Amino acid sequence: MTNTINTSTIALSLHTLNGKTVPAVTSLQVAEAFGKKHFHVLRDIREIMLKCSESFNASNFGFSTTKDAKGEERPMRLLSKDGLLMVTM
Repeated sequence: MTNTINTSTIALSLHTLNGKTVPAVTSLQVAEAFGKKHFHVLRDIREIMLKCSESFNASNFGFSTTKDAKGEERPMRLLSKDGLLMVTM
């Protein structure tokens, strides 16, 4: 079985992670690109963060929020290129 990624849905934009402005994607973009539910992507990120050093996590996984359809704040993660690679490997 092959996994395909819809790269048209992943657009890098500049975000601040650990005081540095870096190109990053959101966990929502990752979920959409891989056809996964967002809460599953957040779960996968949490599991990966448990295995990585605090300095790696701070530099590659930022916390943010997004508003859902009802206008309520929901958690979202920002992922640097290295963070994205860790999640997708």
